[in-house]
Amino acid sequence: MFPTTATKLLEMEYEDAEEFIKTETKTLRSQGIAASGHVLRGDPAEMITNAAKTGNVDLIVLATHGKTGMKAFWEGSVAHRIYSFSRVPLLLTPIVEK
Repeated sequence: MFPTTATKLLEMEYEDAEEFIKTETKTLRSQGIAASGHVLRGDPAEMITNAAKTGNVDLIVLATHGKTGMKAFWEGSVAHRIYSFSRVPLLLTPIVEK
């Protein structure tokens, strides 16, 4: 891909993610749940771990495909890396395919 095309695609994905997070956090707040969401760019495990440290986070909730063992190792399990680096409790929830 051309650099300008890749940049535009990343911008579109960022905007879609921002809208998704905004909608989901609004839904949670309407149910009385204190929630915030942010779209960050970079290595997922590092970004989530750093955000939890700096944001005074009580709990990290992470959707997971449920990969374990060597499959998780070779595919770079984000959940395992967060668990290894963070002191914040981690709640894993399976992704339900619709």
